[in-house]
Amino acid sequence: LGLRALVAIAAGAGVLRWGLTAVTADPIALLLLQTLHAATFGVMHLAAMRAMVRLPAELSGRAQTLLAAGVSATMGVVMWLSGQVFAALGGLVFLSMAAMCAAALLALLAWRRD
Repeated sequence: LGLRALVAIAAGAGVLRWGLTAVTADPIALLLLQTLHAATFGVMHLAAMRAMVRLPAELSGRAQTLLAAGVSATMGVVMWLSGQVFAALGGLVFLSMAAMCAAALLALLAWRRD
């Protein structure tokens, strides 16, 4: 699969995973939904690594560092915000994660290759 397909799979699985997580508290359903971590994190990580392989070798270390820093910073901010929203909305906070995945999917669909 190409990069676009991998990102689409990850984003689509994220919409499903987080959207359903927001509306259920059933332990079995949550267990099954968490298996989608392979499709959300795993597939997106594969896409990122495939993108980096296309870079010149002398940039690969810098690219991996920037990716790790960007992901870590984003996760830190989003986790902090999620805690604030969870206090107000409970499990519905997961809808915000589904929305981020949906936004990524829409951005991918809008992105045209020249």
